[in-house]
Amino acid sequence: MMNESPSPGVSHFTMKYFLGFLLILIIILLNFKLLIFDYNFYEKNSENNPDFNKEIIINLINYLANKENLNNKSYTSEEIFHLEDVKLLINKVLMIFYFLLILFFLLILRYYKELPKIFIIFGSFFIILGLIMLLINFSKLFYNFHLIFFNNDLWLLSPETTLIKLFPEIFFKRFIEAILVRSFFISLILMFIGSIMRFKGIFRA
Repeated sequence: MMNESPSPGVSHFTMKYFLGFLLILIIILLNFKLLIFDYNFYEKNSENNPDFNKEIIINLINYLANKENLNNKSYTSEEIFHLEDVKLLINKVLMIFYFLLILFFLLILRYYKELPKIFIIFGSFFIILGLIMLLINFSKLFYNFHLIFFNNDLWLLSPETTLIKLFPEIFFKRFIEAILVRSFFISLILMFIGSIMRFKGIFRA
């Protein structure tokens, strides 16, 4: 009895959803990358914070971006060690982002005809996902995030430390909301592009 070869349709179906999943991650990580090093975002979302310090923020951003050393005089030893963990985590996230971006474009060279469907389906999916995430209890999510991604309790800082004064929980909530809002608009644009591509028959098999 001859072995049947895998159906090309199944392969394209699977790859379409895999590429869509990659696209969602890329959109989220792209906005993370753009915001984490954006001084204007820090300033805008700290307007009512009397402890905001431009010099400290700029130094911190440059430190996280591997551009200069951290000004240790501004922090306690616990904060310094925690920021080392944060910097390491950010570097890993950015490495994952670049890897996924390269992988996506390499796969698209082979499955480019799936682009219109991917843009429409996963643009819609992300909008629904984003709305659900906005309804999640942020405090609980924020707490569990630290438990998962940090293998120590150095993030449990005193309310009197520089990091807690500069970045209260509401700052991180706004950071996540900004990522979701930006990703939402990118998804709308991709859905529009995908619809135009389908209407005009671009990449149609």
